[in-house]
Amino acid sequence: MSDRGLAELARKTIRKMASAHYGILRTSMSLRGQSEITPGYASRLATLDSAILRLSRGKWLYGRSTGELADFATRTSSENDLAKASDSFDEANAIARAMMNDDTIHGVDDRYSLTKRNGLIWFDDTPIVPSICPIVILSGSSFDMGRQYAHQCIDIFGPFVFETAAGKSFSALDRDHLQAWIEQASRLTPEILQMAEGMAAGATRQGVALDADHAFALWVGTLAPATEPAPIGVLDADGGGVMGAYFGDHQIDSNSADIGEGMCSAAAAWGQATRTGELCFSSSTDHDCTFQATIIAYPDEGHPFIYTPFSVNGSVPGVGRFGFAGHPGFNTAGLAYVHHGGGGACTENHSEWGHGVPRGISTLHNLRFASSAKDAIDREVVLPTGDVGHVLGAPGGFYADDKGGYVLESRNRPEAAIRTHSESPSGAVHDFLYATNNVISQHIDSDVFPPGPNTRWDAIQGWEYMGANAEADGVGLLTRRFWSTSSVSRNRYFYDRLIEKNGQLDLAAMLDLFRRGPDRGNVTWPEAEQAMANGGDLHRPSAAHRLNAFVAAGEPSRRSYMAAIGPITHRSVSPNRPGHGYFLYDETNAYWQVELADTIGGLVKQARDDAANLITSAEKALGECNLPKDGEDRLRGFLLDAKHSFSTPIPALTAEKAKDDELAATARALRGFTRAQVRARQILQALAPPEEWDHCLARTET
Repeated sequence: MSDRGLAELARKTIRKMASAHYGILRTSMSLRGQSEITPGYASRLATLDSAILRLSRGKWLYGRSTGELADFATRTSSENDLAKASDSFDEANAIARAMMNDDTIHGVDDRYSLTKRNGLIWFDDTPIVPSICPIVILSGSSFDMGRQYAHQCIDIFGPFVFETAAGKSFSALDRDHLQAWIEQASRLTPEILQMAEGMAAGATRQGVALDADHAFALWVGTLAPATEPAPIGVLDADGGGVMGAYFGDHQIDSNSADIGEGMCSAAAAWGQATRTGELCFSSSTDHDCTFQATIIAYPDEGHPFIYTPFSVNGSVPGVGRFGFAGHPGFNTAGLAYVHHGGGGACTENHSEWGHGVPRGISTLHNLRFASSAKDAIDREVVLPTGDVGHVLGAPGGFYADDKGGYVLESRNRPEAAIRTHSESPSGAVHDFLYATNNVISQHIDSDVFPPGPNTRWDAIQGWEYMGANAEADGVGLLTRRFWSTSSVSRNRYFYDRLIEKNGQLDLAAMLDLFRRGPDRGNVTWPEAEQAMANGGDLHRPSAAHRLNAFVAAGEPSRRSYMAAIGPITHRSVSPNRPGHGYFLYDETNAYWQVELADTIGGLVKQARDDAANLITSAEKALGECNLPKDGEDRLRGFLLDAKHSFSTPIPALTAEKAKDDELAATARALRGFTRAQVRARQILQALAPPEEWDHCLARTET
């Protein structure tokens, strides 16, 4: 088939993908107000999972054909992959539509199509994104930690997460750009080069022939720095044009592109805004969730830290390559990296754009070596301007500690745009900050928000550009202008919720920011879609919505970190705007909690103790309830899973510097305890209405 014919087939497949997404969305939303105590609810969830498995398979085959899987599978340009993807989307949509028409429909039997390889579930030939975030534990030198990272990631996911990167061919131009990145890293962040060398050694030991250059390319890519605001997208990153599934034909049920649904959100509070005066924060990464792992590191040099990149290999299918950027994280000195801090205004002097330190590298460097928010910003403002034209291609972001916080929105010289407090319309300042995907600093000079009738600024909502024009703006500017439109309502949401509890904010309150989904008011979803397509908004937008890929919260002074894959609201949650959102197989809507203890042993023990307490509470609650059979079977299954996961043995670390196999086994035990926590919380949440879910929290009260 010709390239043109393949492109047309891909567009048709995208339309079927969107239709399947919408079918699953409407079916999910029909479950509002239900739980396992509702007869038939658990059976409907099982059927919905059958549809989501087929949606996942279709997206994998589509992405493999078009190259949008990036570093997870080699591009096939296969007509057969697209045809099979199309069939899979049709199957998913048929199941979802049948559920809407018949509440008694039973789940499709997928037992013989599901297998487990390494620590991952596969549906036929498709790896399924885990619904409980895995954890890797690293310790020792930079080289040691890189080696352990590759070892444990392959232990969890299998070789495919590094095989595609290992098989890439670099052109002479690719190598020139890679060398330029290497020169900057060797001067400014040499530990990352050492970690990349360790990753190559660890992957090779596990049978994946990854060399040091290919490993470092996962952190920086091989592209030339952008000379103007660049779009996001995998095919664009490969030089093949912006891909379709993220920016493409979504006008199936509305006139608004899915890019406006949400995107990442975060808030942090300290000082007079909090109940104790200490820092607490929460954040979400918003996209179609991929294979990711939380890193807990105990380096020989620097502070122990915890941090969750967007992706295990630095790439997000469909969206692009971001190195090991992600959020949130904190270290034992009390410094937190909360969020990327806006969408990037690209205000820096163009003559200074170039190779430098990408965001993933700067974040890990600060979490490891910076001791405070002031220390972090002092380190960041002197770094090279870097690749600001590519999203997250340069240092910056949202940092905080017990004494204060900052959002570095532009590193323009000689004066950067930095927010240190939130401001009310009257000019009062507050000890909290929030960030979404636009810029809030008032005094900026950006091509993204040029003076004129289409641009407006608000102290709470920040900068918004209305009337973006795809033909006139170019995709790079269009990306950031769409982000500003989708951000203003979430900024307002954060401000209103934080002001409401100003002075009494704590970890539970921060987590609650992601528990209440959007409210469409007293209208049907189709009516809400039409109103929003005409420029209206939801009755009550929220940062908690159907695009949440990863939700986390933390309290560094107590070393507490809580994390969940997907939304932590009820699974019927909608997007903020017309669009389908994304869906996970075995969606949990529940989080695990760990404590970044001084030692690995202390870390594992606390997670085990929390799991034991939650299992005891869940078993007691389950024994006191009279449930419909399908609901009881589902929750009893969770209890069995929790107890089985809890029984994972903890190896005895034989030396201060643990051997890789022993450390991998310790991480496996920790993953068992966090899985047990999630399953127990699912039981407790099922037996209580969402407004009472706070009783499921562990160790959040003083």
